Amino acid sequence: GTIIDDDTAGVVVDPGDGIFVVEGDAADAISIVLQSQPIHDVTITITTDSGQLITEPGFVSFGAGNWDQPQQVAFTAIADGVDEDDPHQVPIAFSVESDDPQYASMWLQPLFAAVGDADALLVTIDGPTAGATGMTSTFSAVVNAGGSGSITYGWTAFLQGNEVASGNEPVFEFAPEDPGAYIVRASVGDEHGQNPAEFIEFDVLADITGSTFAMDILWLAEEGITRGCNTEGTEFCPDDPVTRAQMAAFLARFLGLTDNGGGNTFVDDDNSIFETDIAMIAAAGITRGCNPPDNDRFCPNDEVSRGQMAAFLVRALHLNGDSSGSAFIDDDNSIFETDIATLAESGITRGCDATGMYFCPDQSVTRGQMAAFLHRAADLLP
Repeated sequence: GTIIDDDTAGVVVDPGDGIFVVEGDAADAISIVLQSQPIHDVTITITTDSGQLITEPGFVSFGAGNWDQPQQVAFTAIADGVDEDDPHQVPIAFSVESDDPQYASMWLQPLFAAVGDADALLVTIDGPTAGATGMTSTFSAVVNAGGSGSITYGWTAFLQGNEVASGNEPVFEFAPEDPGAYIVRASVGDEHGQNPAEFIEFDVLADITGSTFAMDILWLAEEGITRGCNTEGTEFCPDDPVTRAQMAAFLARFLGLTDNGGGNTFVDDDNSIFETDIAMIAAAGITRGCNPPDNDRFCPNDEVSRGQMAAFLVRALHLNGDSSGSAFIDDDNSIFETDIATLAESGITRGCDATGMYFCPDQSVTRGQMAAFLHRAADLLP
């Protein structure tokens, strides 16, 4: 009789829900199986862009014993460091080789893998978080990763939601006219149209332009040691004297203190907003009170003299200097002479006049001077 073969030669490539891989992430896979038993082995080779995908294995083979058993082929996307469309399509081709005439040179429809890009633009802004009216501050857009072809930049500065300045260079210089809380935003794009936007909050003070201590005050603001002298945070009051309570807050933030020793160290600071700061510098051994020998009072509203300030800083920084030193000619009768000499030896003070011969130990410390003292002292922190 006549035997009619109703088996149709063919290759079934099953991509499931589609091939989607992300550069440097987990693999995705397809399965391949034959539709009929071949009379000779069938080898299917899988080829793709070797710079985009790793194929494992690169080929599969079927014979009489395994023709109906699906085999898996996995694809892993390579993190190539090149910014590309996200996702971008990568073709996958198949070639069939066999001495079986039913399978020899059989053509298979190619597939496409969707590859998620891990090299999109990653942008940060390098710039200050504090400034002053009339003083130029500089911001830079830094491309940390990704980027392909020509990079474009766009800058905008906003005050209370209103645009006040803009530019289109990698470096943006801005001299604010008004005090307040600004947002400075950078938008950066490349040939793929990605347009990540980063922003920096920029607090502008109104009353330090022209101050001898302007840069020290800006450093203080950058470090979060000052919050200004008014509710809006737009003024620093550089010429105002520093009270003992304010000094406690400056030092607590400067040193990063957290231990308040149980709190309520003194009897006269219960109504002070700086009570916790006062307790913390007491716990750290920086203050001993203001009424020896009892020392149960702190005198939070008293102004800090330059001599007292020297003692506070020497204790805060654990400075050890030459106890016999006499750095200035006007502190010989001061109980703080040793502290003042130690402060001068450490480079934190340069005196109170242009000659550098006087320290003015009994004068009140201004907020601007305090900023300078702390700025210089920062180099001595552990």
